[in-house]
Amino acid sequence: MFGPAELKRLPDQETLPVLLRDQYRTRAFDVQEAERFTLLQTRFLDKPHLRQWAIRPLEKAGELEVVESSRRRASDYPAGTRMRFTR
Repeated sequence: MFGPAELKRLPDQETLPVLLRDQYRTRAFDVQEAERFTLLQTRFLDKPHLRQWAIRPLEKAGELEVVESSRRRASDYPAGTRMRFTR
């Protein structure tokens, strides 16, 4: 429909952070759920898109909080990490 030169960026409503927020709202979810959703229901990949383009920036901005995790660093999201959107 559009050539690569015509498409500079995705519309805001099609970005991964917006898609994740629409999917989970304020209910808690784990990183594996987010990986499955990202791979099966969006045009994005779980690595690196999910963590680098969505989870880390959202957590840093205070829009996503980790409620349970075995992580050793703030930027890690190991299996079993549970999180939720704050608003």
